[in-house]
Amino acid sequence: MIKPRLIIVIGIIAILIWTIFAPPQSLQHLRMSLSNIARLPLKAITRAFNYINSISQLSYVDNEKFALKTKVRELEKELAELNEVLLENERLHSLLGLKQTLKKSSIAALVIGRDPNNWSSVVFIDKGKNDGIVKDMVAISTKGLVGRIRELGKTMAKVMLINDIDSKVGAIVQRSREQGLLIGTPEGNCKLIYLSLDSDINKGDEVLTSGIGGTYPKGVLIGEVIEVAKEKARLYKYAIVKPSSELSKLDEVLCIK
Repeated sequence: MIKPRLIIVIGIIAILIWTIFAPPQSLQHLRMSLSNIARLPLKAITRAFNYINSISQLSYVDNEKFALKTKVRELEKELAELNEVLLENERLHSLLGLKQTLKKSSIAALVIGRDPNNWSSVVFIDKGKNDGIVKDMVAISTKGLVGRIRELGKTMAKVMLINDIDSKVGAIVQRSREQGLLIGTPEGNCKLIYLSLDSDINKGDEVLTSGIGGTYPKGVLIGEVIEVAKEKARLYKYAIVKPSSELSKLDEVLCIK
């Protein structure tokens, strides 16, 4: 009896002999038959490989996009910081130029905070008694009058702005030389009062410090008239003045004696 192993060996030898001596047409037919049989498994394997490859590529692309976005945010932050430094340098340079043109002694200071109870009309600066600051020193910016020192400590001081309700500044209209008293209002504006009914004052006129009263030096720009009207009692006119200094955006001030 022929053993199964012998049959398998004889079969393999027969296939090899046939493969060697078979005509090309028969081999081609065999290859095509084998290809047809293997087509579906090969197609499934190819699809699986492509899917796995696409997933790995997608993960790589997502990681790369995340890294790029992170880098962009870092660069934007650095650019914003550099821009802030540049703007601060420009403001300080302008303040230094103003200091050099003044004949009075002056001290530059940074605004470091605002009073929660008077947010729009009181600021704190980083200079005090130890730096030569004294009470009632006038604070100005490169654009005009800001206010005066109301209280002070050793290393900081409180500045009452010109739009505070307790602020009073002797003022003069530059064009017509009309004089009045500039006060702050509860709304946070500046109001020029005690103008006679026949006073010559118009919208757009510039208003300066008059020097009357002694606290504020003469000739410092305060702002521009944006409205003129009569008081309810009709004894005087008044004018609403827009400060030339942006009081809500102060970063630095110059304190002068």
